[in-house]
Amino acid sequence: MTISQAASRLGAGIVGILVLSALIAAFGINQIRFGGEMDRRDSQINEFKADILPPPEYLVESYLVANLLVREPGKFDQHVARLAQLEAEWQERADYWAASDIDDYLKSGIAKTVASDGTAFWREVDDVLIPAVRSGNAGAAQASLRRLGADYDQHRATIDDLVAKSDELSAALADSSQATVLWVSVMLVLVAMLLLAVSIGSLVFLRRKVLDPMSETAQTMQAMADGNIEAGNCADHRSDEIGTMTRAIEVFRAASRKQVEDGKKQEEVVGEVFQALQRLASGDLAFRMVKKLDPQYEPLREGFNNSARQVEGLIEQVRTTVQSVQTGSDEIRVATDDLSQRNESQAASLEETAAAMNQVTDLVRNAAANAAEAQRSISETHEEARRGGDVVQKAVTAMASIESSSKEITQIIDVIDGIAFQTNLLALNAGVEAARAGDAGKGFAVVANEVRALAQRSAEAANDIKHLISTSTSQVGEGVTLVGETGTLLEAIVSRVGEVNDQIQQIADGASTQANNLEQVNTAVAQMDTMTQQNAAMVEQSTASARGLADQARYLVGLVNQFRLDERVLPRSGTQSPDETIYLPMRKSNAASSPAPEPAKPALPAPARSTAKVSGNLALKQDYAAEPDDQDWSEF
Repeated sequence: MTISQAASRLGAGIVGILVLSALIAAFGINQIRFGGEMDRRDSQINEFKADILPPPEYLVESYLVANLLVREPGKFDQHVARLAQLEAEWQERADYWAASDIDDYLKSGIAKTVASDGTAFWREVDDVLIPAVRSGNAGAAQASLRRLGADYDQHRATIDDLVAKSDELSAALADSSQATVLWVSVMLVLVAMLLLAVSIGSLVFLRRKVLDPMSETAQTMQAMADGNIEAGNCADHRSDEIGTMTRAIEVFRAASRKQVEDGKKQEEVVGEVFQALQRLASGDLAFRMVKKLDPQYEPLREGFNNSARQVEGLIEQVRTTVQSVQTGSDEIRVATDDLSQRNESQAASLEETAAAMNQVTDLVRNAAANAAEAQRSISETHEEARRGGDVVQKAVTAMASIESSSKEITQIIDVIDGIAFQTNLLALNAGVEAARAGDAGKGFAVVANEVRALAQRSAEAANDIKHLISTSTSQVGEGVTLVGETGTLLEAIVSRVGEVNDQIQQIADGASTQANNLEQVNTAVAQMDTMTQQNAAMVEQSTASARGLADQARYLVGLVNQFRLDERVLPRSGTQSPDETIYLPMRKSNAASSPAPEPAKPALPAPARSTAKVSGNLALKQDYAAEPDDQDWSEF
């Protein structure tokens, strides 16, 4: 039975007792009300009137007036009028008592006296006495008066009997009234004792069944509001409202436990993501989130690791390409220096051309061969520079993919922020409901405030992570800009290398012309002098361009060296050609659907073209089987 049902039944019982006592009191009052003070005074006045004035039904006054009528004929009209008035009052009261609910004996007695002696008395007065007195017949009047005396005597006997019976009835009624008062008093005392017992029982019931359990429940709620969510564990719940409250407390307890667990998971995820983003912002592309996260946050970890692998692969490709460009620029610089020296030697030996025609012919042929070799090297350098531009373009595309991944991470953080906002909203609703509950909901209000504070801290942490992601995105954008600038520089290098290629082609054409026209030595010597001077100027330009290319390559190497790569996962050399670069598709993570698939392995970087160490004349045969550049790129 619930508390409300018990209270309703208890209240109905008390109301029933009160109604019973009211009925008993009303019955007793109804039975004894004529004995009150006002009734006593009214009875006293009636008794006084009865003592000083005869009642209408008692014919004593009528008999007196009849005697006065006979003795005082001079007042005939006055006495006749008085007799008529007394007769009318006698008839009125006779009709009243005939219709009353008085005792049967008294009612029959009054009816008997009215029908017999009363009627005879007034018939004698009206029919005999008054006419005799009016006519002045004294003898008839005296005879009529004697008959009225006999009627009066008979009437008096009947009245005396009725008075005696009335006294008996009054005494019996007084005795009954006393008994009724005693019975009503006893019943009221019993009802009062019953009401007192019910009141005491109600207090004990409320104390044991309501107040004490509610006090324990309030203590449990206060302890939970103070942070002790394990206080007052209850497995056996009552079937009344207190049981409903304890079951609700257990529901809140379970929700608080789950909220604490979710908060710990969120803090762990935020810490892991924050550390990973810091390492990524510092340029450590080899860092991976190894620790497994909660299943609902696992796509975030896999998305970060995929993005880091792709960026690492692309940076490795850029690094390899830059190495190739640096090697080619060094070859161009050395070749142009050697060519400059040869041009000087040719200018100095022009005076000896006539005496050493055969030597000149050999030198011209060697110069043509060297020019062809230089032209071939320049062509290869031009092709590698073009490929470097393609790789830079791919790096720009990869950087854009990184930006997209950062945006997806921001969306995930927005989901976390939305969860914190919904938790805050639910806590606010709980606070409103607790406020509606009044004093009983104060504990729930404290819990709701704590939940709101926790949701606010989660939202602030999510905002901090979003800020870090924005910073990382900005840095990635700067990387995109730098890579774009690198592409522009490589395009300039390709253009300059093309110019050098054209110049070397011109040198080769000139040398061939000299070899085919040795007959015209004098003319050829003059032409060679002019062409040698021109070649010297062009070689100076090529040397300056080669040095600029080398400086730009070194600058690009410095930029790439800012990133730390995992050499165990991304080797610096491989077997695939530059045209076989593998591009990784960006995986769109969906944290709300299924777990993310196994991330694809990053593309291996394009290997650098093995080149010989350059020192001296490029026209000489080089050993391409020599060991490759052994610079150490493992440390940034």
